[in-house]
Amino acid sequence: MSDESFNGLNGEIIVSIKDQLIGYAAGSDYYSENYKGTLRVTFDIRIERLMRKDEYETVNHDMVSRPLDFSLTCTVWDRRKTDHLSGGATTEPLARLVKYARGWDRDRVRQLRELFALHLSSVNAGCAHVRPAYARDSYGRNVPSLDLTPACPVTGYRYGHAWLVRPLPESFPGYVRTLCDPGAVTPVRPDDISEAIILARQSEKEVKRNA
Repeated sequence: MSDESFNGLNGEIIVSIKDQLIGYAAGSDYYSENYKGTLRVTFDIRIERLMRKDEYETVNHDMVSRPLDFSLTCTVWDRRKTDHLSGGATTEPLARLVKYARGWDRDRVRQLRELFALHLSSVNAGCAHVRPAYARDSYGRNVPSLDLTPACPVTGYRYGHAWLVRPLPESFPGYVRTLCDPGAVTPVRPDDISEAIILARQSEKEVKRNA
């Protein structure tokens, strides 16, 4: 497929949510402790169907077509609502909410926070069969080592030699749309999405355990 047919960087954007208000954080968390006001907290979501290649390799070394990619970022705005104080690829601001926007509550925010386990689902350096080995870099940080991590015993794949996809269920876009619609009833998360979150968390825990 030619680049001209894309409306996203690598394919078709099927869900795009920008600067949606989810609630307010205590200003004292981001300014001085004497600041009594609250600050707006918003989030952005993008779900893109990848189409730049005919097939993509998964973390299990299967080949799939048109997989979904997902990103979630959050922003805490300054008191003038003109600049960012904090945020990015993190849900930390959502844990600091002291007041919810219309249509949001504790359970709905929890479901959104849990989706962060699937953030950048198409950008995985390692496969499901090998735990990365770690080494100190030139800055003294403990980081995954391309040289020390053994090859995959199934395919011979070497860590960091490609971006592997952790597939998302086809139910994912519809669930996210409903979850982020303040006028809709808070949805029950489908089992296949819960399973994807569990698998992603297990992988993250294994990486941290070896760091």
